[in-house]
Amino acid sequence: MKVTLRAEKWVNNGFSLGYLNGDTYFITGAIPGELVECDPVSITKKFKQVKVVSILEPSTERISSDCDIFLLCGGCSFRHISYTSEIEIKKNLFLNEFNHKFPESKLDFNFIQIIQGNDLHYRNNVQFKIQDNKKGFFKVGSNDLVEFPKSGCLNLPDEINYYIKKINTETKKEGKLRLTDSVTDYSENDSLFILGDKKVKVPKNGFFQINRYLIESWLEEIIQFLPADNLDILELFSGSGLISLFIASKCKSLTGYELESGAVYYAKENAKENNMPNLEFHTKNLYLEKISVKHMNRPLWIMNPPRNGLGNLILEQIKIYKPEHIIYSSCNYISLIQDLKKIMSDYSVKKATIADFFPRTPYFETLILLEKN
Repeated sequence: MKVTLRAEKWVNNGFSLGYLNGDTYFITGAIPGELVECDPVSITKKFKQVKVVSILEPSTERISSDCDIFLLCGGCSFRHISYTSEIEIKKNLFLNEFNHKFPESKLDFNFIQIIQGNDLHYRNNVQFKIQDNKKGFFKVGSNDLVEFPKSGCLNLPDEINYYIKKINTETKKEGKLRLTDSVTDYSENDSLFILGDKKVKVPKNGFFQINRYLIESWLEEIIQFLPADNLDILELFSGSGLISLFIASKCKSLTGYELESGAVYYAKENAKENNMPNLEFHTKNLYLEKISVKHMNRPLWIMNPPRNGLGNLILEQIKIYKPEHIIYSSCNYISLIQDLKKIMSDYSVKKATIADFFPRTPYFETLILLEKN
């Protein structure tokens, strides 16, 4: 059943809000101020998600989408506005959420720095599905397939688009593709990235930052966030050692902890390959197991957790040991701010940077430097 709504304001996950008969609707594909007609995506008592099917009163900010399957595949949220506007929206979303939760520590719009690059062809990996001999992505809110566009996905490099087009749908059911020096299925093969003079090997199914244009800029920003050289550093969620490798020359020693044993093995191998004996890595379920006491009193902790954040155990350890500085990089600013609520009484934000790793989607990376009060 279609509904007609006036979009009111931007909110998290690329939605704008609309209201009708006392109900709140989360709209995909609208711009605040527009009057739009929408189809339901997922309607429950607690959450009503709809998507635009026609624009009755368009915004002057609206542009024509450059993708034939925009609002169908669920990958993008912002192909109907300029990239400049998208960056401003993301900056404001973080700023508004932070200042709402911490009115006593308000951040100014100009305080937050931005790292951005090309908003096209930036992804170095993708997961795709195959159904009924057709390749593509899932529709929003379902497991129904949206067929891969003939011109390819605008977020993917030409090499991955070409690879997907060649895939035989009769012999393969799905894939996880990653571009390094060539395209490979990273569910079956390791990945080797060359970043400057560093070699970073990642195990199959291993995590690696997806924006091939911004990885080095993000790492350089982390280096700039370091409060001093020659520190002993504790790194949590250290993965295959990407951050560690890039700051090794700036620190006295670094001890990394990671949940995945395969990633820890590769982190150790990467340290050896890049001749960095001041790095060491350990496997530990950081959500359930405490960090070794001998590493707790380090003056700088660096953390890059999954989307759900740090977890209560790590936050409790921060409250106990109170490191002088914390560098926290997060792909989910909501969980980042929820974590900060539990420790901000002891800290102040000294720097904040948004790295737009995920153009045209609702996601972005937020990097902050905390200093103990």
